Amino acid sequence: MDRRQWSSRADSRVGEVAHAQGIARVAKLSGLGRESLYKALQPSSHPRLETILRVAQALGIRLHVSAA
Repeated sequence: MDRRQWSSRADSRVGEVAHAQGIARVAKLSGLGRESLYKALQPSSHPRLETILRVAQALGIRLHVSAA
């Protein structure tokens, strides 16, 4: 799996959890604007790593990266 495929999968999974928890709540906990969060989590977007990490932290998700 290349970097873009991994990034796309990680973004979509974090986005699914964020939507399930409520975007307004996640936006508040992450310090991001609600509209910005909606845009960042759209399937066609390419959010920055910082955004994904802030959302993951707000959701209590720990991301782990290791060598293949």
